[in-house]
Amino acid sequence: MPSKYQPQLFCWHADLQKGSNLLSSPEKNIIYVNDNYCAIRRIKKTWQVFGSIVFFVICLLALLILKHACEFLYEVDLQEDVGFQCGKEGKIFFQFLTIFGLVCFLYLAFLPRLYMDIFSRRGCPIIFNRKTQKVYINENYFFNFKLLRNPLYYLLPFKKRIKEYDWRLLQGVMRYESRGRRQSIVLMVFKPNSSLAIDHIILDRDRIGKENVDIWFWINNFMSFHDLANLNHGNYKAHQEHNFKYHYIEGQGWPKWMIEAFNAISLQHLSAIKQRYPEN
Repeated sequence: MPSKYQPQLFCWHADLQKGSNLLSSPEKNIIYVNDNYCAIRRIKKTWQVFGSIVFFVICLLALLILKHACEFLYEVDLQEDVGFQCGKEGKIFFQFLTIFGLVCFLYLAFLPRLYMDIFSRRGCPIIFNRKTQKVYINENYFFNFKLLRNPLYYLLPFKKRIKEYDWRLLQGVMRYESRGRRQSIVLMVFKPNSSLAIDHIILDRDRIGKENVDIWFWINNFMSFHDLANLNHGNYKAHQEHNFKYHYIEGQGWPKWMIEAFNAISLQHLSAIKQRYPEN
């Protein structure tokens, strides 16, 4: 049954249950946790390198297949004499078709994936504050599933999306890839008091099997203050916040107000933090 939220996400499979008391095992992608917020790593450095190489090979093979298919169609066209009467015109047409296919591959598939892997640094963490029920991202512009993009942004590879969201407006969605074997979890962002999806955030991608869902369950338990979200699950312990920020936050373009907002203990506290930074 399709999701009630519209428009549907490409390769949508299922909406995920939201709430506490959802069993989950400790998740290795949890970087840091304290009583106020948690940080989740969304991309691994090894996958960034390996994934880019694999994707490049796939695109190269696809282009070679496209090239040979165009040459084959051109030869058939000449032999059957059903298309172009002039061989020169036919050759120009199929050369144009090959170039057009190359441009489409580069624009829609290869370059976005390459930019996402190369310019997504330090695990591209997402921050969940359970006391203010806010979610923070700082990610490369290409870290998403958009099909059509502004061509000018290809000249700005370091362009980022830095945003604050309300947890209540996010819904976890399972998305299948690679004929259903690989899964990814996407957070759909909805317009208040409606079922209209206005944005999306990649939470976890390129997983195989059930372990993909565990991180969603853990986050729900954490945001609901449930004991199943153990504060010792992070790679850095609660007293190692300085080390965590040094390795994952500093130098990555996070706004100062947002870094302080990680530890906001109420909406009033968050409002006071924002007032100290009028440029936000």
